[in-house]
Amino acid sequence: MMEETVDKISITKESKLNILSLLSLFFVTIGSLYLFGYWSSFHVNILEYVGLSDIVKSTIIPIGTSFMAMIVGAAGGQILAIKARPSDDSDTKLSLDIRAILFIRKYSEIFSASILVGGFFLLREGPPSLWPAISLIFAVPFRFWAMAYIRSRFHCSLAQINILSVALFVLPMLPIAAYGIGRINAENILEGKKFQYVVDSSTSAPLMALRFLGHTGDFIFCWDPTKKTLLINKFDGAKSLVLKNFVSTERTETVAPENSKEK
Repeated sequence: MMEETVDKISITKESKLNILSLLSLFFVTIGSLYLFGYWSSFHVNILEYVGLSDIVKSTIIPIGTSFMAMIVGAAGGQILAIKARPSDDSDTKLSLDIRAILFIRKYSEIFSASILVGGFFLLREGPPSLWPAISLIFAVPFRFWAMAYIRSRFHCSLAQINILSVALFVLPMLPIAAYGIGRINAENILEGKKFQYVVDSSTSAPLMALRFLGHTGDFIFCWDPTKKTLLINKFDGAKSLVLKNFVSTERTETVAPENSKEK
């Protein structure tokens, strides 16, 4: 009888370069999803105005902070899972939380299918504010399936298992979370909750002033809440643009803007 061989994970210099290339493409895609989620709320195809460097510069702060928060959370969960893992020579009775973990692992396929169905339903029917949380729903079954496949095909050390567990939990969360964060930031501007506005002598009321959406290259994007229109202006380096932050707890009506280009 032939015994099933289990390969050992080894990372060569060539494979490291391939991994870095794939990760670079992955994070550019994540940045594009964030921009699409943000600008599609204003009916703007931002890819007409941005290049590769603009994607990196405009998404590194919102996506980078969310990515670091996900890594910290996933690493904390992995540490708790390691502490809850029973030792082989332990004769003590398993505690309730360990039994729950083992029960979930035993029926992981059933739980994963239920989670995926619920996740797709929330994506279709739920508000954009739930999208970052929904990304967690999809990451859980992906992590279970991927780790089961890797353990069946490769021999991994404990350190490799812990690193893979965190990576396979965080990376699937990013696409849905990035798009959702973009939609949330756009809705905050449309609803008048949190935005930057242009300081102008013609009006002193922040809610009536032009709301700054962002800039790419020579173009500046603002939303006029009084006319419900989007203004795209070509930036003149001789003029300065004064911005102030506004945060409100009051909810205002969301109105999809109409495009109005001014150059």
